[in-house]
Amino acid sequence: MNRLRLLLSTLVVASFFVASPVSATTAAPTWAAGTLSIPSNQGIASGEVTLLSCVSAGNCLAGGWYIDYANSVHTFLTREASQNWASASAVPDLSGGTNFEVNGLTCATTECAGVGSNSLGARIFRYNWNTQAVTSFSITTSDSSLDTAHSLLKDVACTSDGNCVTGGYVTLNTGASTQALLVDSEVSGTWNDAQKVSLPVGAGTSPAINPGQIGCISSARCVYIGSFSTADGQARPFIAIRQDGTWQSAVSPAMPSNAAPQGSQTLSELSCVTNGTCTAVGAYHTTAGTLVPYSVTITSNSIGSGVQIPLPSNAAPAPKAFLFGFRGISCASVGNCSLGAQYSYQINGVKHFGGFLTSEVNGVWNTRAQSTFMQIPVGADSAGQFGGVVGVSCWSAGNCAGAVAYVDSSQRYQVGVVLETANLWGPVIPVAMPSGQPAGAAGGLYALACFSATTCSGVGSYQGSSKYLPFRLNSN
Repeated sequence: MNRLRLLLSTLVVASFFVASPVSATTAAPTWAAGTLSIPSNQGIASGEVTLLSCVSAGNCLAGGWYIDYANSVHTFLTREASQNWASASAVPDLSGGTNFEVNGLTCATTECAGVGSNSLGARIFRYNWNTQAVTSFSITTSDSSLDTAHSLLKDVACTSDGNCVTGGYVTLNTGASTQALLVDSEVSGTWNDAQKVSLPVGAGTSPAINPGQIGCISSARCVYIGSFSTADGQARPFIAIRQDGTWQSAVSPAMPSNAAPQGSQTLSELSCVTNGTCTAVGAYHTTAGTLVPYSVTITSNSIGSGVQIPLPSNAAPAPKAFLFGFRGISCASVGNCSLGAQYSYQINGVKHFGGFLTSEVNGVWNTRAQSTFMQIPVGADSAGQFGGVVGVSCWSAGNCAGAVAYVDSSQRYQVGVVLETANLWGPVIPVAMPSGQPAGAAGGLYALACFSATTCSGVGSYQGSSKYLPFRLNSN
């Protein structure tokens, strides 16, 4: 997972679908992983799949990228229909650019949208679920101040077929700042011209924008989050709102009272409840020198203040929380969310890594005593530097599944899942990779979509004999 963790700082972060709430189930699931194909028209040096979105249980679209032996990056899609996975196909790129890499993917009812970038700038692709036709195209703009050749789209959200929003960043040709937020909107099947959105007051001339995720409460209100650098080099969060078709200037939320004035403050993950609220999560430095998670609630007419999320009681001393950016938060209803991530701490000068899981119940986050340390399998070593809880998917309030990575007794990274039942998290369930291979430090289960404990779909990457390869996961 080390390459993908590095990509978080270079703005390539994946997202995955969070299933609509359905009734919880008490049946014990079984988990089975299998191989996924990569387009075979070129030699494959490595391939990873990090994105997943579903139109219904067992009917999903996964997206990823592969690197050929010429070191060129290509985007591909693979489809699951009734829990049967088809061969992958490359997304066409007729722009003349190279290194087309997908960053975000979402499906509505019969249409899916994906976003990313190539050597010529930001790109969008459209996939039709019924015909399986896929087309890609570059963004357009009427704003001459935007250098779209140096732009990237990070995430995309759709409220219905043909009605989507996307966010990223763009280099500016003119003005005091070198970068701005980049947004675009699709209305009734037509993408508008992309436009810039101003950063909050205090942004530096080189604001080092780190785009996070995007989501919608309704067709009238969408939310785009992320982070930027101030003039004195401090990382700060931004929240940009699209209200009734118009994007407003981004703002920074009020932080918890123990936030360090000169410490890092970021937002990276987002989960939205239709006709309800969006919950954004990130991390901030406290005046005590710790790095802890926090949340911000965005309603139909307001942006709340930051609220610290307590880490487990055994997180001391001086914990440092890390959110991977792969949809580690999932909200099944307003005020009922589950979160998983990683934290590190030092004992006698030695750094240790663990995963943690916690829940918001009726608008209140678990206390330190209620938050859960990720329970790795008996005999395993630790979460590892590149392990922890990568993502969470909930099918009803307090009933969720988490995607995890950990290090076994042979110092190999492995994949697992963890289940939450009635707001109580269980131990990690190991998931065997194809041919018994390890996940590897750059592999893992990155996308998970659950409609119940026994109807989950997931995708990720594992370490083959000489390269990283994609895998799929299903529960029954």
